[in-house]
Order: sequence, then C-alpha cells, then structure tokens
Amino acid sequence: MRSIYSYVLVVLIGVGSSAVSFATPAMSAVSEGSSGGADKDPGKPERAELAKEGRIAIVRGLRGGEPQLTDAEGKHWILVGDFRGELVRLGGHTVGVVGIAAGKKLMTRALKVSAYQIKDSGGKKPSVGRLVQGQNGKLALTTNDQSWEISAGKALLKRLTKRVGCKVWIVGDRADGKLRVEKFGWLRCKPAKALKKDD
Repeated sequence: MRSIYSYVLVVLIGVGSSAVSFATPAMSAVSEGSSGGADKDPGKPERAELAKEGRIAIVRGLRGGEPQLTDAEGKHWILVGDFRGELVRLGGHTVGVVGIAAGKKLMTRALKVSAYQIKDSGGKKPSVGRLVQGQNGKLALTTNDQSWEISAGKALLKRLTKRVGCKVWIVGDRADGKLRVEKFGWLRCKPAKALKKDD
C-alpha cells in the first residue's frame, strides 16, 4: 500500500511542477514592462482628427459663455480644450479649427481644439501675434516670422498700449514693415489683466 501511495504522490508532485513551469513564462512576459494589452482595446479605433471651419457664436454656459462653431454642413460644435479661453473671444469671426471629437457639451457635439486660425474678421484676415513695446516706446506686433511696427490713431494707440504682452489679433493694412491698425482684440494675456469694460 505504501508503494502505491508513494507512486500517486510522485505523480501529483510532477503534475504540479509542470503546471507551475508552464504558467511562469506567461507571467514573466507581463512583468517585463508590458501591460499585456490590458489598457488597449484592439477593437476600438483611435479618434480621428477633424478639420472644421465656420463662424463662431457665443452660447450660454456655466462659465459665462461657450464658443460654438457652425460648420459648412450646418452642424454645431462646442469648442473645448486649451484654446477655449481664446476662442470664446472670437464671436462673429470665421475660424478654422483642428481637433478631435470630445463627446457632447450643452447637448451639442464637442470638439477638443488642438490648433486654430482666424480666417475672417469683417471681410479681412487678421494678423495674430504678441504685442510688444520697444525701448523707444513704439509698439510692434511680433508673429512667427516677423515683426510689424504699429501705427494707429491716438485713442486706439492708448488702448493697444494697455495690452502690451498679450496675444492679440489686428485687422489693418501692412506695408513697409508697418501695420496700420483698423481694429484689434486680445486673445490671451499673461498674467491676465483686469481692465475696464471699454478697454
């Protein structure tokens, strides 16, 4: 009887050892810096980037208003993401945006914007850049590729001076390195400036 029990015990130990040695490589594969696909869903495609262009309207929201773009097909998109604070200041402008669908907001399609460009402001395309002031006191708009010296009437120049350091858009004629300002608006200031309503 003892020999039978010994034989069964040896078989069980052998089976158990095989089971452990079989499972170990699979566990090692996961532990060597791989999630084993746990965080990814192979059947779920990545969200495609969308390009939309249209006029912006400011609609009611919890933060005093949200930028809503109406595209060429008449579809409405609430614009969200890092540029929301700039886009909410562009009501009435035609803007081109790039981003990804981000569910819904205010029961409307939402688009998380990664880049945008102002296409039209009252029939003209604005210049966008940072407003700076030189040591000579003159203002200039610096863009990605060049700098334009600002030319404007006294009242408009006073308002522009209050926005030195801000990212702004300016509509006006450009010639010989100068930008004659017709109108402007600010998009972002660092730090944010608390100015009067008429500024």
